[in-house]
Amino acid sequence: MTIKLLQDYPPTFHRFLAADSLILMSLTIGQVVLPWLIAQHGGARDLATFGFSIALMTFVAMPALSPLGDRLPQQWLIRLGLILYTVEAVAIALMSSFGVYSITGIILLEMGGVACYSLVSPIMSNVPADILPPTALSKGMALQKGLQSVGRFIGPVLAGLVLASFGTSAALWLHALLLFGAIVFAGRLGLTSEAKPAPAGGRLRQWRRDLARGAKAIWGVPIERYWSLVNFVSWLFAGPAVGMLVPLKVQSLGLSGAWLASCEAGLAIGVFAGSFYLAKRIIERLGRYATRAASGLVLGLSLSLAGVAHSGYLLVAAFALCGLSNSTLLLVGLTHRTLARPRAFRSRMSGATMTLNQIASAAGPALAGVLLTHWSISSVYGAFGVMTALVASTILLVRGFQEFMSLDHEAVDGWYGRQFPAAFADEVA
Repeated sequence: MTIKLLQDYPPTFHRFLAADSLILMSLTIGQVVLPWLIAQHGGARDLATFGFSIALMTFVAMPALSPLGDRLPQQWLIRLGLILYTVEAVAIALMSSFGVYSITGIILLEMGGVACYSLVSPIMSNVPADILPPTALSKGMALQKGLQSVGRFIGPVLAGLVLASFGTSAALWLHALLLFGAIVFAGRLGLTSEAKPAPAGGRLRQWRRDLARGAKAIWGVPIERYWSLVNFVSWLFAGPAVGMLVPLKVQSLGLSGAWLASCEAGLAIGVFAGSFYLAKRIIERLGRYATRAASGLVLGLSLSLAGVAHSGYLLVAAFALCGLSNSTLLLVGLTHRTLARPRAFRSRMSGATMTLNQIASAAGPALAGVLLTHWSISSVYGAFGVMTALVASTILLVRGFQEFMSLDHEAVDGWYGRQFPAAFADEVA
């Protein structure tokens, strides 16, 4: 079926899909193997330092480097970014192969990888619009998203198979090899090879201005204000529970790295099942408000279940439930939030909320690292799960939230602008 669909698109799009999938698979393999390597040699403190450093680097690099795609030749930037990313992956694989462990070296190398990905990712996200005709763009992007979901599942599975069969070093070499394959396929995407003039005022300055306007708009809408704060605090606890704490939990049970990859695969399966089928059915059965209440509670409880799990199978089941509840939580609120925002403010408000989440992604591992010096991994997991459930449920206390969630899609479109016009008063068309 997929092969038949591909026949409707030019060869440049085929190469793009191959490169995009390989980058994503390599990225997910690195997200499994590197924390496992650090957990084996450095423990909780090194994992917390690593998580904080990488999240902080992402927060800085993405806005700083993404404007380059509007000014420099895009094909050249993609090639340069992927080559440097591959060099970084090879360096870490060599360190592992020769038995050299240095958390400082790993962090510095991986921060370089984050910079490379921050350079390449914004350009790759816009490639379909550059190489496909407008009539084929919608279906082409849907095909891209579908293959990305497959890549997010295959990456952890491959990581688990290689970890179990050949060890950590082999998995890191696979991470580098897939990036090399992405270089090959991304070499000829038909993108512009000429530099573009810089936009007036600079993209970075415009990004900061839009971010400030988005933050002001969020603060001016009470539902958005508290929703953003709830998500921020929730992610302080949920982020580490699905990230840095996972390899420590697997290791505490005496399980192999294959079980870490199985947890990641279980999470991906839960997200996939929720996004494509179950979440919609749950919303239809319970309604949006009840689904929002239940999914936040189940998300926290699933993380607590992961904390008390004493077998790999229960751990994987907990993460599958976590993925399902998280995808349902996002789906039930994301559409309403997006539609309620005025069209001219949707991108800048999304940018402000993403920035908040990135700050939480940096602070969460640091908080977990401090607590792990006093508590066991199971105790931290349990506490983080309970806090996730409690904080996620506080959105139900916001005045007008139930009425807002009961609106249909037509009624909610542009609702913020009609209810709180002062929050968007400084908009210039």
